[in-house]
Amino acid sequence: TFDDSYGTLQEPAKKGYTFAGWYTDAEGGKRVTEDTRMTTAENHTLYAHWDIITYTIGYELNGGTNSSQNPLKYNVEQLVVIKEPTKKGHSFIGWTWEGQDEPVHDVILDGAIENRTYEAHWKINTYKVTFYRENGALIEELNLDYGAAIVAPDAGTKEGYVFGGWGAEDPEIMPDKNLSFISQWKLTTFTIRYKLDGGENNEDNPTFYTTESQDVQFAAPTKKGYAFKGWYNNAAFEEEISAIA
Repeated sequence: TFDDSYGTLQEPAKKGYTFAGWYTDAEGGKRVTEDTRMTTAENHTLYAHWDIITYTIGYELNGGTNSSQNPLKYNVEQLVVIKEPTKKGHSFIGWTWEGQDEPVHDVILDGAIENRTYEAHWKINTYKVTFYRENGALIEELNLDYGAAIVAPDAGTKEGYVFGGWGAEDPEIMPDKNLSFISQWKLTTFTIRYKLDGGENNEDNPTFYTTESQDVQFAAPTKKGYAFKGWYNNAAFEEEISAIA
């Protein structure tokens, strides 16, 4: 009734919005409440105004790293595609949330009107580690989970050498990549000692050799007043030697 209050006004509802009141215009205008006096002496229209609701998005990553493109909030008017996170040494299985127990990769929020928390699920990756002999022959090939202990096989033996490891990169824990190793060997150095019985050794005589040394020849030592009779490999003078082949 003209010049009387509007009285009870129905409060409408709109998905994803809170009702902000009745107004005299669709944009702007004056707010009208139950106590507002009617000053228009003719039929007229009141317009509902709305405030959009902002919903939150939480992420439980279980050791992973979230995508920088994943938002922390959204509203009903937004189309949100949740991107995959990453985790070293793991493959992403999918997201779960309240009401969705099976992990899914593709999550799209289109018209959703609730706070959401997404939990990331992972599968540990398996990588290959291969051990080779120095000649390229395969020793062993292993398939290990990321983070598993790497137990190297027995490299065997090589005459005239000592085992020197599997190379510069020799991790004890499986990284997030395939690995291959080649056995490394170091030459064994053998010492040569001379018992000269008062003589003086020839400066050309070597003091060591390896299995890769060329023929090692022994030159005659000298001793004042004596003629050299030869080199022997034992104190009983049973086997004369002149070189190591």
